This record gives sequence, C-alpha cells and structure tokens, in this order.
Amino acid sequence: MLKLFVGIYLHFLLFLLISCRSANELRDNEAISSETPPNGVCLGNNLYCDQTEMTNFAWMEYMLWVESIFGKNSSEYSAVLPDTSVWMAVGDSSGIYSRYYLTHPAYRDCPVVGVSQQQAKDYSRWRSDRVFETILVRDGYINRIAVQTRENYFSRESYYASAFSGILPGKIKETYPEFRLPTTDEWIRIEQFADSVHATRVEECTSMKCRECLSRYKVLIGVDAFRNGETIASPTADVYEACWKDEPSMITHIRGNVREWLAEPGMAAGWGWNDQGEPLPMSRFVRTDSVDAWTGFRNVCVWKTAKP
Repeated sequence: MLKLFVGIYLHFLLFLLISCRSANELRDNEAISSETPPNGVCLGNNLYCDQTEMTNFAWMEYMLWVESIFGKNSSEYSAVLPDTSVWMAVGDSSGIYSRYYLTHPAYRDCPVVGVSQQQAKDYSRWRSDRVFETILVRDGYINRIAVQTRENYFSRESYYASAFSGILPGKIKETYPEFRLPTTDEWIRIEQFADSVHATRVEECTSMKCRECLSRYKVLIGVDAFRNGETIASPTADVYEACWKDEPSMITHIRGNVREWLAEPGMAAGWGWNDQGEPLPMSRFVRTDSVDAWTGFRNVCVWKTAKP
C-alpha cells in the first residue's frame, strides 16, 4: 500500500509542477514573478482559472493523501468522502454509478460530484498547500519529507510559523498560491473570457468536422456576456477534439457538464448535465445547499504575499 501511495503521490507532484511563468506585480524576494498554476489559464490581474472541472482522479489523490496522514478510520478521512448515493436519486438505471463513477478508470477525468460546498472549499485549501509545498521543494526552501505524519505534515501555516521540520535555513518565500472557489463576479469574468476565446476559435476553424458540429450545437449566452446575448457556438466533445485540444487558453464546459460551486454560501453557477434537453433558465446562478450528481467545482487561483 505504501508503494502504491508513493507512486501515485509522485505522479501527483509531477502534475503539480508549474507549467509556465509570467511577470506580475508581486514581489518574491529579489524577483518579481508569479507562475501559471497547473491546469490554469491566466485571466489577467493576478487571477487564474482552471481549464476544467475538478476530476474524480484529483479527488481520489486527495482521499489517498488524507488516508496516509490521518488513517482510513479517522474523522478527517470520513470528511473527504463524496456522497456516492446521489446517483440513486437520478433513477434506477443510474445506481451502478454510485459504485463505479468515482473510482473506475473510465471516469477518472470526469467531474467529481457528490461533494458539498464546504468539501470543495476544504479541497481548495489542501490543494494550495500541496502546490506550495512542491514549489518550495523545487526552489530549495524545504526538504521533501517522504513520510509525513499527523504531527508533521506540510501546510502554509506550519511553514510560516517555522513549525514544519523540513524547512531549510535561509530566506522565506514571500508569495504563495491560494486556490479557492470563484465569486459570482469572477464567474462572470470567466464566462466572458471563455466566450471570447470560443468565438475566436469558431471564426478561425477550418476543420469540416468542427464546422459540422458547430452548425448543430448552439447555446444562448447571458446578456452580460460576450456578444451581448447573441447565439454563438458552444464547444462539444467533437469540436474540442477537432479544434481546441491543444489550446492553452481554453476554459471548457463553463456552462454544461456540471454546475459548479461558488465562494458565496449556498451558490452554484452554470447548468448541469441534468438540464440537457430542457430550456435553460434565465439566470446562470442557483441557490442550493444540496449535494447531488450534477454539481462539481473548479478553482481559481491568486498569488498572495505572506504577512510579516
């Protein structure tokens, strides 16, 4: 089990390695720099958004990490388990998803569902720590400790309090990444950014397969979004594969696939797969406290400066 954990954890750390660099106004000791986080798209002004929703695979890594630190019988581990019974409410034919959707390899890249807003917020804090830990190891601020325990595991708080045993002598890194759920205002900004990229790609597309799909699938966007409420093409799986698979600035499924939790209490945005075939509601925002099979989440990220 330990070998399995180490293998998956190392894979996860490789995934967390930063994909590119860009300049901004945050000072990191002598250099002014920040980095685009994994799976991130820069929206400007120190705001990054995930290209995709958080996946089952990412959540399974989270569960495995919590199990390794606190144990499978701990309250901490119980707190991160998704409610897989949400599939039972969909219908009798969906009961099999309650057993296999989260863990089966065929669904590893699908959005995790059955998680509450609080669970999504807890994951975001955990992700912040794991990405920051990887950056600190890479840049020589801390040593990697192969086996962390309940008494000594890395967190931003323990790092800045000098309470983590892996800290190396020398300077303290002043900036750190903070992953969190987007606010409603940020969601509108994300939506507008996604629409502008989609529209540009539609105009540039020369693939016959892409054109055929674009002619069949349309969606009416919000009145305050790109093109002021006109009908434009919404990316489908076929279109994504044909035209946008390698597009670094693409934000996918911002309206479809699943609803997504927002930062405000009891708020979600977008439309879930259960809305397919139904007239889309006028508002993209939904007030809900329920945990269901059509609500997931994605993160935004900002770089912050540590308080002295």
